[in-house]
Amino acid sequence: MNIWILIGIIFVAIILVIMALVIATKKPKVVKKKSKIIEKDSMDFEDLMAIVKNPETSSEKILETLRTFNNNFVIDDENEQKYLIFLSRCLTHKNINTEIFRVFHKEVKPKNKHYKKDLEIIEKKALG
Repeated sequence: MNIWILIGIIFVAIILVIMALVIATKKPKVVKKKSKIIEKDSMDFEDLMAIVKNPETSSEKILETLRTFNNNFVIDDENEQKYLIFLSRCLTHKNINTEIFRVFHKEVKPKNKHYKKDLEIIEKKALG
């Protein structure tokens, strides 16, 4: 009877080791939207800025970039200027649409309440 307990413990240990290996080698999460893929772990702020600087970037890509920014970054004192410039570029891009404004207004502004005045100035400049 003790041999069966020992075999059971060894079996459970092997299963746990296999599960740990599978989790450790798991690929980064991938966001799919309209057959476009952004690997969250591979995008940094400079990549996002390059996308909105490109005048040929589509409105869908700008929207995707704005959402990626909002999900991964928060405006702080250290990066305030470059993040505000990024947001301004999103809202003043030639391919802007109402959905980008909606995401900015409903998602970005509430997440960055300490910079409400700066964000409102950016929004007014983009609208005016």
